[in-house]
Amino acid sequence: MTSFVMDIEELLYRYTAGERDFSQVDLRRADLRGTSLSETNFFQAYLDEANLNGADLRRANFNGAYLRGANLNEANLRGANLRGASLWETFLVEANLRGAYLNDANLWGANLREANLIDSTCNGADLSGANLRGADLSRAVLSRTHLSGANLSGTNLSSAILSGSVLCRTVLIDANLSRANLSCADLSGADLSGGDLLGANLIGANLQDSKFIRANLIGAKFNDANLAGADLSQALLSGANLNAVSLKGANLTGVDLSGFDFNGLDLSEVNLSEANLTRVQALATNFQGAILTGTCIEDWHIDSATCFEGVVCDYIYLKANRQERRPRDGNCIFAVGEFTQLFQKTLETVDLIFHKGIDWRAFLPTFEQLQQESQFVLSANSPQLFIQGIENQSDGALIVRVNVPAQLDKREIEQAFFRKYEQELQRIEMAYRQMLQVEDREIEWYKHQNADITEISKLLANRPMIVAEEGVLENGDGDGANKHDLETEGVLPQVLVNGAAEIQQLLQDLEQHNPMATEGEKQAFVTAALLPSKREQLSIAFQTWDRRVFEQFLDVRYGDSAIAIIESWSL
Repeated sequence: MTSFVMDIEELLYRYTAGERDFSQVDLRRADLRGTSLSETNFFQAYLDEANLNGADLRRANFNGAYLRGANLNEANLRGANLRGASLWETFLVEANLRGAYLNDANLWGANLREANLIDSTCNGADLSGANLRGADLSRAVLSRTHLSGANLSGTNLSSAILSGSVLCRTVLIDANLSRANLSCADLSGADLSGGDLLGANLIGANLQDSKFIRANLIGAKFNDANLAGADLSQALLSGANLNAVSLKGANLTGVDLSGFDFNGLDLSEVNLSEANLTRVQALATNFQGAILTGTCIEDWHIDSATCFEGVVCDYIYLKANRQERRPRDGNCIFAVGEFTQLFQKTLETVDLIFHKGIDWRAFLPTFEQLQQESQFVLSANSPQLFIQGIENQSDGALIVRVNVPAQLDKREIEQAFFRKYEQELQRIEMAYRQMLQVEDREIEWYKHQNADITEISKLLANRPMIVAEEGVLENGDGDGANKHDLETEGVLPQVLVNGAAEIQQLLQDLEQHNPMATEGEKQAFVTAALLPSKREQLSIAFQTWDRRVFEQFLDVRYGDSAIAIIESWSL
């Protein structure tokens, strides 16, 4: 290619005269700083090591030009054509390259610190080892661009297109890649710590051994991406798509993964220490060799195909906010293999937790209804829903552990139970209010210790005939012995009336579900159903009043059992 040397004075004279075509001119090492050469045609020109600092080169044509080592700091290259130009180790600090064309340009080792590359086009360009620290590449097009080993710390790449680009070992610390397109890009070994990748497209990207420490990955798309060995510790992943992603050996320490679907994924050797796995779907997931120490596994879904072989776990939490630690003792940790054994046993159980006590009158029919409904899903030979155990917690909560066959969704079972339980509680409350004619506030005579005797008589008049050892009382028409007791002893307190009705109802419920219950079982059932304070009040009232008065409010077949239960509380 033929070139010709031109001195600076001639160039500027001819430019002032209106000439713009300086193709293949040789201006190597020329001092053109601060000059105005906009719209000049420097096609295949030689400008190696030229000083163009602060020059006005808007819309200039440098297609195929040689600018190796040139000084273009603070130059205005807006809209310039640098296609295929050689810009090795060129200085472009704070240069204005907005809307410039850099397709297939060679910018290896160039210094573009804080340069303006907004809306620029750099397809196929080589920026390997370049310094782009603090540069603005928002909306830039960099498809198939080489950025290996480049420094893009603090760079703005929001909405940039980097699909198919090579960014191996690239430094992108604190970079803004929000909504950037990095599909099928190679980011292996790249450091994106602290970066903003909100809504970024990383579909099919190679992210092996990359770093996303504390990065914002909310809503990012990782479909089919390779995250093997990647460090995502403390990253924000809410709403991210991890479908078919490879995470083997990745570091997810402290990450909130609540609600994620890991069904069938390979999470072997993944570090999930202190991660939040609440409501995670992990059916047939491979956790082989994973670290689960300190994770929260509230309502997670696992099955017999979930692999826990070789899992490392010192302790876990069954509830959010580091609640319900296992082992409970903060000084204890799981023995080797104990975590795996624990979850093999509890694999198909649901813990129904009652923080404010349990109403057995509502629990038993609700559980029975759930059992009946589950039979429509289960096969004939499948095990039934059944209560595996009842556990009292130190905070006063009661846990009813229910065995759930593998065919049933544990989360759905838990939700269905509490929905039906609340409905049954409302039904019982309504029936109870109707029975005792209770409005929002209790009837006034319940508030006083001395109610009118006529009210007691009316209440007794509605009771069936009761046969006592020393006579018969028929709806108030007897010999008056019991009426005399009431008149002489005082008025029956509210706690005795309510207590008799509640104990009888509990015994009726138990009889319906377990007609063969022993007296000991009846006592245990009623005692567990009533709060300690209520038992104490009822026991005191029973000791104050005559036994025959209490019997007036019980069917004959429940009298002996009810009285034996109350008497056992004072032992």
